[in-house]
Amino acid sequence: MLRHNLKLALRNLNRKKVFALINITGLSTGITSFILISTFVYYEWNYDDFHKDTGRIYQICRLDIMPDRSAEMAGGTPMPLTATLREEYGHMGTTVPP
Repeated sequence: MLRHNLKLALRNLNRKKVFALINITGLSTGITSFILISTFVYYEWNYDDFHKDTGRIYQICRLDIMPDRSAEMAGGTPMPLTATLREEYGHMGTTVPP
């Protein structure tokens, strides 16, 4: 049965080359897209999973408002923020030196 189906598929590929090329291109594009999206999602879900308290990790960002009223997100924060966070929240079980 499998041999018969394979033979039939090869005959149709040989007869309708343009149609087969369109189908194979669409299938390969779809599979490639699925693999790339799955890889990205896996990376995002497992980011920082090697830490002990993964659920307690936060990222602090700074929002800069430009003179033309546009906003820009920045990853850097001012130096006094560290001391302020330690005063307000304490070490909360971490082993970071003061």
